[in-house]
Amino acid sequence: MSLIEEKFLPACFDPPWRNRYFEHSETKQTYRFVAGAVAWPGLRPSGFAVVVGVAVEDHPVKKIPALHCLAEIEEENITKLIFGSVKLRKEYMAREWYGDAESPNSPFLYSVNKDLQQAEQASFWLIPAYNIKQPGSFSYYARLIGDHLKADEKLLFLGDCTRLQGYIEHFPEEAGVKGTPEEFPAIAALGYAVASLRNYRPWEYYGQQDPGPTPPLDPFIGY
Repeated sequence: MSLIEEKFLPACFDPPWRNRYFEHSETKQTYRFVAGAVAWPGLRPSGFAVVVGVAVEDHPVKKIPALHCLAEIEEENITKLIFGSVKLRKEYMAREWYGDAESPNSPFLYSVNKDLQQAEQASFWLIPAYNIKQPGSFSYYARLIGDHLKADEKLLFLGDCTRLQGYIEHFPEEAGVKGTPEEFPAIAALGYAVASLRNYRPWEYYGQQDPGPTPPLDPFIGY
């Protein structure tokens, strides 16, 4: 069962992606795009996945859309983590998923995709999260999340994702400098989603065969 329905407005002179939106069947909230992210288990035995919706309207000051966390899962078993993400993909129409596509855990994706192929379901692959291979990427994600959560100009809403809320509330200050995805998978997953949505802007090429040129750097945080 899908909780999100894709809808279309009458054709207009706006960019094509402006004619499309996604509506939550229960809350009736609307989004211009929905995506997910996965962080593998590491030093903390549980991996984490999160689904994030992109607001339809831009923030009146920042001129970029707010991001809303819609669902989360935490799972020690990697196969269950992937299948749980596949379920969320269907429920929330979250077609794009970000993460560490070159992790030693990635072979689990091949095994799961064999099962999905046999079940005649779409394969589940990860798009490399923005900035993931750059030195200090986890610090970048932590700062980005913190900046988006500032109360005066809030651009990230955690919704009913209580586990994420707990991890953020108890996130050590020094971990923002020295932490790693293996130590803090929940922060990593959310960081993958926020950074990738901000920089890739997938709603602008969703439905097109060619995504076009690489998008510019994050206009919000400036790096």
